[in-house]
Amino acid sequence: MPNRCVAYGCQNTSSMDVSVFHFPNDSTLRKKWIQEVKRTRDRWNGPTCNSVICSEHFSVDSFEDPLYKSFGLKAKGRLKKDAGPTIFKRKLDQDLPQAKRLAYEKRD
Repeated sequence: MPNRCVAYGCQNTSSMDVSVFHFPNDSTLRKKWIQEVKRTRDRWNGPTCNSVICSEHFSVDSFEDPLYKSFGLKAKGRLKKDAGPTIFKRKLDQDLPQAKRLAYEKRD
């Protein structure tokens, strides 16, 4: 069974035409990845050994630029050592501004 991306609203799996990346072992970088996922999935319990994030959540400059790509050969992306996911779909309730209730509203 393929690993599914843990990012909110993402349905990409390791069997699709995207690269998937396991959470890093480096504790500082791992915390950064977890914080980014929790920005849109606040009730997420954290990564398991099978948790992955797909390449759609990383900016173009997060990837190493191997020579074979310049020749048009297809290859899976390789992340730079310090790369972290930064591109996430927002939940609908995060898109809408919060209505402020005024304490001095008049009652009918």
